Amino acid sequence: MKLLIWIAIGLALGFAAQRMLRTDIADLELQATEAWNRRDLAAAEAIARKALCRDPRSVRSREVLTQLGIVLQRPEIAFALARETGQNAPRLDSALADEGRLALSNNLFRLADAAFLKGVQQLPTNSSLQRQYVALSGLRLEAEEMQNRLLQWSKQGTPTVDLVLMSLGLWSIETRGAEPSEAWLRAAVEADGSDLASRLGLARCLLAMGRYPESVQLLTPYAQNPKARLLLAVAHATTMDVDAAEALLPSTEPAEMRGEYWFSKGLIAAGRREFPAAEAAFEKAVLAQPLNKTYRSRYVDVVRRRVQSKERSRPVQELETVIRIVQQAMQAQKTGEAVSLGDLSAMCRSVGAVDAAFLLERAAGK
Repeated sequence: MKLLIWIAIGLALGFAAQRMLRTDIADLELQATEAWNRRDLAAAEAIARKALCRDPRSVRSREVLTQLGIVLQRPEIAFALARETGQNAPRLDSALADEGRLALSNNLFRLADAAFLKGVQQLPTNSSLQRQYVALSGLRLEAEEMQNRLLQWSKQGTPTVDLVLMSLGLWSIETRGAEPSEAWLRAAVEADGSDLASRLGLARCLLAMGRYPESVQLLTPYAQNPKARLLLAVAHATTMDVDAAEALLPSTEPAEMRGEYWFSKGLIAAGRREFPAAEAAFEKAVLAQPLNKTYRSRYVDVVRRRVQSKERSRPVQELETVIRIVQQAMQAQKTGEAVSLGDLSAMCRSVGAVDAAFLLERAAGK
């Protein structure tokens, strides 16, 4: 019995000593400030976080971390301080949805995307989280990614008609459709310099509007990224700087953005007047992105240079079909008018857009 008493006394004394040795909040705030002033950013962050763990109301620690987020270009620090994830949300889906919307309201698309991704991974049957996850890829003008996300959603539920129609038009986005995107994509890039996906989206927006020098300037510092290199290649090839475009292309067809790869190859070949090679490359670009009007138009232009035949008229007919698909999808989105998903699906299948046709059928409940 005496042994137990002495053990209890020892534990109490040890706990009291530990409390006495702990640095109080004011001292931690001072240490964090001093570390910040001498530009020891790692120490400043560690100490400020330690202070906040002790007292979440520590104003000075929050100020230090906020400044660190600006200097280190880590907007997630300020975002983490501002949010109250899950405090008022009794359910995980509400917490993640709120987190994503809060990030979007602060133009932090990368953090919103991470929140929505976490949501669809943990709650794949939640249509609200799926919808927001898909829509964000649409905001970034990521046609290929948006279609992939819709296909993943279709395995767990029914994608909504409006998002499927949006994905159809995204393959062929042009100046009028791209202009509204510039403001929010530029805000996302300015808010978070590490958000590469939004930077690529802004580059696509500028390309769609024919502002090639601006897209090159935007992407050049990120030319080591494979996706940025492919978009740079498109910009250079379109402006007939074929040598610069060719230097940016990988030696073999990439797993992603195959359309951009073959379109660039086609432009390079056409610029060198190697029309058979250009025709073959444009045909592969069309196969990769069958609803892309620009790719089909270039393909048709090259085909018309060669001997006319019945087979050569097919690309022209398919281009006309793609134009009708895009017009109907965009008109339905703009006006809210009903559109025959069955007819659109049939047209998509006729031009080889099998995934798009499948999504239309899923949206129609088939």
